[in-house]
Amino acid sequence: MIMNMKNKYQSLMTVAAAIAKISEREGVSHAFAYPGTSELGLCSAIASSKVRLVNGRGDKESAFMAAGGSVLKAAKTVAILHGARGLSNALGALCDAQRNEVGFVNFVGLPSTSSAPFLPPHGERNLIENAARFVKAGVDVSSLSQERFPHEFVKNVRWAFETAKTFPRGPVLIGVPQDLLEKSCIPRAIIDAYEPSSDEQPFPDKKELCTAADLLKQSARPLILIDDIYFKHEGADKALKAFSEHLQAPVLQVFYRRGPMLFQSTFSRLVPLFAGRYDLSNKDDQGLLESADCIITLEDRNMYSRVIGGLPSCPKIAITSNEKMTRKNEYLHDGDCLLAGDPFQIMKLLSEAVEARPEDAQKKERCRRQMSAKDAANANIPLAWAGRAFASAIAAVFEKSPVLLIDDSQMFGGLLSRFYEYLPADIRVVGDHGAFIGGGLSFSTGAAIGNKDRRVVCFLGDQSFVNAVQGLVASGEQKAPITYVVCNNGKSVSLLTQSAVSPVPFTGSHGEDFLQNVNRLDYCTIAEALGVATIRVRLDKDVRDTSHAQKLFGEALRKADSADGPVLIELVMTSDPREWGGIWATSGNEKIMK
Repeated sequence: MIMNMKNKYQSLMTVAAAIAKISEREGVSHAFAYPGTSELGLCSAIASSKVRLVNGRGDKESAFMAAGGSVLKAAKTVAILHGARGLSNALGALCDAQRNEVGFVNFVGLPSTSSAPFLPPHGERNLIENAARFVKAGVDVSSLSQERFPHEFVKNVRWAFETAKTFPRGPVLIGVPQDLLEKSCIPRAIIDAYEPSSDEQPFPDKKELCTAADLLKQSARPLILIDDIYFKHEGADKALKAFSEHLQAPVLQVFYRRGPMLFQSTFSRLVPLFAGRYDLSNKDDQGLLESADCIITLEDRNMYSRVIGGLPSCPKIAITSNEKMTRKNEYLHDGDCLLAGDPFQIMKLLSEAVEARPEDAQKKERCRRQMSAKDAANANIPLAWAGRAFASAIAAVFEKSPVLLIDDSQMFGGLLSRFYEYLPADIRVVGDHGAFIGGGLSFSTGAAIGNKDRRVVCFLGDQSFVNAVQGLVASGEQKAPITYVVCNNGKSVSLLTQSAVSPVPFTGSHGEDFLQNVNRLDYCTIAEALGVATIRVRLDKDVRDTSHAQKLFGEALRKADSADGPVLIELVMTSDPREWGGIWATSGNEKIMK
């Protein structure tokens, strides 16, 4: 009898141990947590598994790190959050990840079922249900039936991973009460039989696919308009080259000139029909768009009038993995098509349905001329010498090693984006559509810890650094292989630029002081105190030479790249808003309509 009871006991595992084992099966590499009592048992189970447990040293920091770890591969990392305290504190990070379509699972430790009705400090009514409004999805397993709990619980965890992986990707919450986490009720046989979730994407609507193919067959001058989200897909350049050349369609990309402005793009050397970013003030770009008799949008998220002006009235085909975010932009009308699903699969199906067109040398030459003209125009902005120097230094340092560049710098990113063609061809760039100033620091730390095959470089503005400094605690402790570049231009140049054209501008010394950096706040001293090595590069005085700036910045980057752990480079730049001219747009494009 004793032996039978022992065998029965051994056949069960705790819910926490089941989560740890499922995470292993799902290929999770790291779990980022800042625990409280509710999820302490889960952290213990994770620590005993093959998943590496990392103390994020903050709630939102842990969520950002888990997002960063999953940015190149969905659900590669997870976050463990503490009830109301942790989840509410991390909600901004989760919103940012949702906006940027980063898929990962967040396990939320809830109050024990016996105390939950009394709303202890870490409990709120309908916490998961309400928080799930800000992310892709969420589930609270508290109400699962006891009789079916083991099977239903495992089913819900699998659903969470699968939901995070499928388009449109995003964070998923799964709330588990403390007493359930610690309860031995999951038969090991269920976990042993667990099959990892699928990332298979839905097939596009066949009728819409046929309609789109017919539109392309009737089109003589198709044009492809892409958004940066497209480049989240591995192999995006190769697929874009094949699709554009099959259709002989020039390619333009959405041009963001407000907020964080450095996003992934492609290169004319990889996609010969790429004509650059669509500049509404550029007559050649306007002419190219207006001459199109069919526009194909790829992974549109923000092609509304304030960003891109109006689109011509010709037929349109929208290829997207996020139907809701594309439809909201209001350019699709009767007779147009929307194809939702895996963009690569849709592009391949359309190419199979439409006969390949002979190469048009004139189109390639026109695209080449437009790229050359844009490069010449960018050379006229005041800080062109610096932008060219920074991009060239990055290309030289990372010529033979792949780099993941994460931008959270606004003006600096906007400057660098003008010289994108100088960057290395295999670079991966992550910009931020969530506008969480400072989120990039912890996000990039998670990316560095979770993705060892790429060196990570994070660009930060000085305002971003101040809002994110807590993220350096875990970075220093974990010796994250990352380089932070803080552009210190002394003040919020972007806000001062915007204020100058506002009906209610900041005036006098009060406004100037309000938007200045904090006096006596030394970024390098703070970083060093948290275990992060530092390098200071001054380019604010007597430096206007590209080769000299490239040498200084390149030496700092190379030194940081060879370091054993995190390094912060403080890049001291001019604070004169006039020097930053030509980067920040102070108005939208609503009035520029076709």
